[in-house]
This record gives sequence, C-alpha cells and structure tokens, in this order.
Amino acid sequence: MMIAIVKNIFGRSLLGAVMAAAMLSTIAAVAAPDLTPFQPPNWSGKIVVAPAPNLTNYTGSLYSTNSLYLAWAVQNTGSSENAQFDVEVLVDGQFSQEWQAGPLPQFAYVFVTNYFLGALSAGSHTVAVIADVGQNVSGDIRTNSAYTNTIAVNPVLLPAPAAYTPANGSVGQITVPWFSWAPVTSATSYRILIATKGADLPASPTATSGGSSVVINATTLTPNFSPTIQLNSNATYFWEVHAQIDSQDNATWSGIQRFSTGSGGSGITIIPTFDSSITSDPQAAAIEATIKAAISTYHQDFSDPITARFEFLEMADGLGDNSAGLAYIPYSDYLDALASHATTPDDATALANLPPGDINPVNGNQYVNLKYPLLRALGYSIGGQAEDASIYLNTSIMNLSSFETDSNQFSLFATVSHEMDEALGFGSLLNGLANGAAVPTGPIQPEDLFRYAPNGARSFTTAAGATAYFSLDGSTHLAQFNQFDGGDFGDWYSYNATVTPAVQDAFLQNGVNPVLNVELRGLDAIGFTRVMPATKVVVAQLSGMAFIGGSFQFVLNGLVGSNYVVQISSNLLTWAPLSTNTVPSSGAVTITNTPGAQSRRFYRAILH
Repeated sequence: MMIAIVKNIFGRSLLGAVMAAAMLSTIAAVAAPDLTPFQPPNWSGKIVVAPAPNLTNYTGSLYSTNSLYLAWAVQNTGSSENAQFDVEVLVDGQFSQEWQAGPLPQFAYVFVTNYFLGALSAGSHTVAVIADVGQNVSGDIRTNSAYTNTIAVNPVLLPAPAAYTPANGSVGQITVPWFSWAPVTSATSYRILIATKGADLPASPTATSGGSSVVINATTLTPNFSPTIQLNSNATYFWEVHAQIDSQDNATWSGIQRFSTGSGGSGITIIPTFDSSITSDPQAAAIEATIKAAISTYHQDFSDPITARFEFLEMADGLGDNSAGLAYIPYSDYLDALASHATTPDDATALANLPPGDINPVNGNQYVNLKYPLLRALGYSIGGQAEDASIYLNTSIMNLSSFETDSNQFSLFATVSHEMDEALGFGSLLNGLANGAAVPTGPIQPEDLFRYAPNGARSFTTAAGATAYFSLDGSTHLAQFNQFDGGDFGDWYSYNATVTPAVQDAFLQNGVNPVLNVELRGLDAIGFTRVMPATKVVVAQLSGMAFIGGSFQFVLNGLVGSNYVVQISSNLLTWAPLSTNTVPSSGAVTITNTPGAQSRRFYRAILH
C-alpha cells in the first residue's frame, strides 16, 4: 500500500492518500481518470459526519450541541493516473471548503477524516463532496464526480427537571398556583403543560402539546411559571414540564405531577402592568415571573375580595421605590371598619389596644390616611384610577429568581414584596422627614398606631436615638422600627447587619432572600383579612448545611420560605412553616433557604 501526503491549499489539516489497487482489482478500468467519492474499507459511508474527528465508522445520532467533524474520500477508478485536482465540500448547498489533491494513481484514494464543520441547527442538512470541481483533469468522467449525504441533526435530549411546586399530591392550592422546578443545565427555555386528566399529558420528548383536557400549554424562559388565568376551584390538575434548547422540544418530561385546588373564593387580586422599561429588558421574562410569584403570595394569604392595580417600572439607582394613592377617613370610622372585619387573634389584640374616640392616640389628629387597596378591603368604594401604585425596581443589581445566588446582588422577590406591602397599606407619616424634625400633626397612617417605645408607651418621633417597635399590644415586640432618616421610618431597623434580614427592612442586605413573615401579621392588623395557614407537613431533601450561631441552617433547593420547624428523619426533613423565628425545645431547628447567610455582608441598599 502506498501513502501519499498532499497539502491543503488553505493550510488546513493534511490529506491522506491510499493506494488500493489490490483491494479494488475487480473494478473495471476505463480509458481515462475517473474521480469519484468513495467509501473506504470500514467506513460507514462515502461521507461521514460525526461528533468527533476521525470517527469514520460513526452511525450514531447527531445533536445540535455537537461540534461536528466531516470525513470524506475520493478515488480514481479510471485506468490512468490523473493530474492535480480540487475537491470541494458544500453544506446545505453553500461552499464550505476546498482542497487540492493529486496526482492520484489508478485505484488510489485521497481522504480527510477531521474537517471541522462546527455545530448545525436541529433539522435536516445536506453535505456534498464534488471531485475535480474545477474540471482540471482531462478526460475525467463527470457523471459520478459528486455525492450528497443527508444527515439529521436532533435537538439535544435534556434531562428531566425535578418538579418543586405545587408539591405532588398537594391539596388546597390557590387557583393561581406558582409552578417551579429545578433548572436544567444548557436549557434556554421550558414547556409546561397543565391538564385535568393525567392521560392527556405526553411522554414523548418531542411532544409540543397534549390531549383535549390540557388547559395551559406555555413556554417560559425561567424555571418557574405563574398562570395568567385562574384554575377552577375544588378541582384536580396534572402537570409536567421539560426543558428546551432554542425552542426545540426534545427533552425528558419531569413526570406527571398532581395537585388539587381549594375552595378558591375571592382573595386579593393584584393585576400587574409592566412598563416598557421592563418589557424591553433582555431579562423581562425572569423579572415578570418573579413579580407574579410575589403577587401570588398575597392572593394566597389574604381573602379580601378586592382588586389592586400596580404598574412596575425599572429605575437606574437605589433599589426599590413606590408611589401610591392615599385618602383619609375619620379615626372613629377606621376603628369601626377594623372591628367589622376582624377575623384573627391578631385583629382582636390590635383592636383591644386601640382607644375609642374621635382622635387618634398618636398625634391627636382626627383622621387616618389609607392606601386605596386597604380602603377597598375595609368596604370603601375607591376606583377610577388606572393604577393604585407605581413600583420602581433597580433590577440591574438584583438576583432575578430564587435560583440566582450572587452574594453581591439583592433579592428581587424581597424588594417587590417590600414595595407591594407599602402600596397595599404600610407606611408612616414620619417618612421623608429628617432626624430631629418636628412631629407632624396631619393624618397618620395605620402603621403609626402600632409604634411603641420599650416602656409600652406609643412612640412617634424622628429622633435618631429613639427606639421604637412594631407591636400590637405595646409589650410583644414583633419588629424594631427604623429611626435613621436615610430610610423610611415605617420600615424595620436593619442598620446593624447582625439583625435577621426581613422583607420590610429599611436597608436590605445583599446576598439574602427574606420572605414575608411579620409583615403578614402587620397587614392583617391594619385591616386586611389574613387566611390563617393550616399546618403543612412536607418532605424535602437537603442540599447544604452549616452550623451557625448555635443553630442549624439548611439550604433547600427551590423552596421559598425563611423559617421552618425541622424534625430530622434519616436523610430527609419533615418541615412545617412558622410565622415566627422561635426554635422549639423539642430538638427541631430553624432552617433557611438564604444562600451565603453564614458570611453575611455589611453592604446594604436603601428601600424607600
């Protein structure tokens, strides 16, 4: 056998040439050179496309994420040696590369096994080899000088995502549930199907739809989804999700998950509108998904049959801000409305410590200023405006979902919750004043009624050295108020980084992910109707653990929440949400899903 080396005219990898006269002695000779694509021994074809170089016998699948390599061979089946000639490769009819080869003796062939094609999109593609493309060889028979191979490139088959929420088999879900699942590496989007019959959900990785009972077929760029329609109450639903690359469906489904909605009814409905500053953001899908996730928390936790409309916009500085409409009513009318809407123990405690009369006990004014959604919740007719509040977010410095854990960024979920608390009803007449400013005499806001000094007397001062607590009775301190004029007086104290992070902190810390806790009790006390949570027991797998400050902290993938009672059972946890930070003496421990909390930073941002 004779081997010849021929230089690539573009300086690419070298060609190989092989004399094959003995092997091909049965081929009939012709009177002239005959250059034609050829399948050498042990090759799978005349043209072989493979996911690695030198795989000349490859017959496996090709995927859109593969770096593809081409192997081809051209033989002289004529009866005489030919002169130098060109070989050209076309991909989908377009020129890709040209080589110069020869002279090539009778029955010898020239070949390439490592030409880099790169990645090809999913679908059907043609690869053609043309010998003697310039017709340089005199007498070359042209009828068989070209060969085309059609190849199929598949979308990559991604693994199944692990479904998080709603938990499989759960009951009593709200009619606008929050769906979440584990992110899949390399995925650029996800398809979720929700149906009333499990049999209508497909198993094929390439399926893009299901049977007739599918009520939602949606794609999302983030590993979570909030429906834009309400599901039926007291109904059972089935759902599954799989990942996509470049909108191609070819991935393993999560497996069919089942849940049931509760009685539904009318809870707080917050209708978001998104300014073009958000919709034009490249991360718009992630931003909107997290905002909708925060909104679903209020719908689930409060049963008031009202609608609030919030516009969301981006801003370039600060962290979060809002502007909300206010209207004042007599203090005595506010007390009557609170009494008529009292449903929880916190309502009873708050009312028992609010003195009757025509003037408020804070600054003696006759009126209380309420945000529009709170007025509606207490039975007042407020309408006519396009939005109840505008909420501004500096998303450029935020982790946009619970799966982003950059310790230098701030939580979008917590910031949105903070601003919506204020758009719903939180706030103080002291906000915006400088330390040492005179106490204002105008209508207070409801939160001011629950501002107490350590001795149990009401506190209403701008003094930087004062200490004030949010309390329903003056003695049980639920949170400490901020007294620094760089932040809102109606927010929680957080100037010292040793304070446990909370949603309503005046200075939010980066790298933490607080969720609504005492804030739910506050909204309940000022007039909203809180749905008291039933005890839920869920099983979840640990993904990380650290021993910090005398208590255990765990990191749970994909689960939203800050404080839980945990009972350790083998390598699983049985946990139930709490509304306080209390660690029972039973041996249960507090856990949090706040990555990086063990190395809390002192850098903070201001929430207005």
